[in-house]
Amino acid sequence: MHGIQVSRRSLLRGLGYASAAGAVSLPFWRSVQADPLVGPPTRLLVVHFPCGTVPEQWFPTGGTEDFVLGEITAPFEALRDRMVILGGLDIIRQSGAPGDNHGSGMVTVMSGSAPVESPDFDTPIASHPSLDQILAEQSPLFADTPIASVQLAADTRADRDDIYHRVLTYGAPLGQNPWAQPMPPQDQVDEAFSHLFGSIVLGEGGGNLDQLEAIRQRKLHVMDVLDGDLDRLAARAPSAQIAKLESHRDAIAQLRTNLEGSASAACIGQVQELEGILPGGGASHQAIGMAQLQLIKTAFMCDMTRIATFMWAAGTSHVNFSDVIEGVRDKGHHGITHSSSPKAELAMIDTWYSERMAEFLADLDATPDPFGSGSLLDNTLVVYLSEMAQGGHTFRDVPAILFGGAGGRLGGGRYLQYDGRSFNDLWLAIAEAFDHPL
Repeated sequence: MHGIQVSRRSLLRGLGYASAAGAVSLPFWRSVQADPLVGPPTRLLVVHFPCGTVPEQWFPTGGTEDFVLGEITAPFEALRDRMVILGGLDIIRQSGAPGDNHGSGMVTVMSGSAPVESPDFDTPIASHPSLDQILAEQSPLFADTPIASVQLAADTRADRDDIYHRVLTYGAPLGQNPWAQPMPPQDQVDEAFSHLFGSIVLGEGGGNLDQLEAIRQRKLHVMDVLDGDLDRLAARAPSAQIAKLESHRDAIAQLRTNLEGSASAACIGQVQELEGILPGGGASHQAIGMAQLQLIKTAFMCDMTRIATFMWAAGTSHVNFSDVIEGVRDKGHHGITHSSSPKAELAMIDTWYSERMAEFLADLDATPDPFGSGSLLDNTLVVYLSEMAQGGHTFRDVPAILFGGAGGRLGGGRYLQYDGRSFNDLWLAIAEAFDHPL
């Protein structure tokens, strides 16, 4: 990856702010007292579903804590203590920017920047890197993994043969180019599997664990260095600080135990299990999507990466649900958004996506974190969003839910309503919580 050097001023300008006056961070975090670099890794997963939603059936009714979930979000009821629903977030769009509405939403929702023309790609793309890529390079919480970030999708068919309907993630500009580098998602499950785990299970003899073992040994070496640092600090620290140092030493010892034992075994077992369930090329939307999410889960378990994005479909989705949802017409998802009286069908489609997402989140919550206490969900922040508010091209009150614990940072069970705040505020708040304030 090319170095991402972004000043606060240029980032705020790229994210659509006329000025940096006033607080931009959204206050929904808990303070974390423990050392964020000791203990289980913290992960970030962004999951996109296309074409907006039906707001009156998506957003809850009621107050901050006594909210009642809408029809579309009802599948998340069992996870209400692990979720924060955000209302009043808008996608800022620049007047006169090139491209259509769905493409503009896809470009802007994670990069915060308006689309710009790019002769390299013959399509509008982002002018700034997306926040996940800034965190992948600059936050210490996401350092030292074999793969900086992963981009996967279940379906990338779009109305035109272009990039900007199919991409959420953008890396740093190359050279002096005034545009970021699109990072298209991998939509072939077998190729994604080989990219993530080929060196582990597909090497000579079908079981090459050298890469995984090298990762484990490097992290054990870091534990040795930390132990030495603590010894030197203990010799100089006042007695009032000894208890705090010992708590750090205990945390490091627990992490060492996990690195020496169960983490590698859990990773290999999950990879081997995946080999038996990966769908073929003709599999359904659900099978491909859930398999891609399982790849992300396994990559987190193996600490191959700590940052991932997943798209169920492109911004102008061609996925046809008529064979899996009774009452949805024989037409692509995007086409339905522009049909007469589409709300009932769109609500059923979005509910279907909520059900799949709830299944995956429950799986994360039931999976112990191989690197320490809690579950994978406890130590992951999952951002669930769309690229617009409604398929008829509105960008005010775009749906977004935060799931998980984010390593103890996120306190769930809340519906937080804002007035005209931006998705850019959300990304800046996440950067701040993940030890990279901007």
